[in-house]
Amino acid sequence: MKREKMVATLTGIFGPEHLTLAEDVVQEALARALQTWPYYGVPKNPPAWIMRASRNLALDVVRRQKVFREKEAEIVRLIETQSRTRRRRSFPNRKLSTIICG
Repeated sequence: MKREKMVATLTGIFGPEHLTLAEDVVQEALARALQTWPYYGVPKNPPAWIMRASRNLALDVVRRQKVFREKEAEIVRLIETQSRTRRRRSFPNRKLSTIICG
């Protein structure tokens, strides 16, 4: 299976919005094959190995993105809370801190 066909297959699985991801994971899988195969031997079906590795890499990325999106609002809230707390601590006068920081 050629690289282009693998990219097309992954794009079909993950959607056209993930074309760049498909290209990146196929490239990464090929790099991993070059690192792994000299030590463990070439698998019986190299294209299937590369395709499976590519799919697994893409799934990992999509899952990480989903988790980040789910936690993004909480992360922003925590950063803003810490930022306000630091600004308030930097003013010794509480009244002045309230006026300036809100």
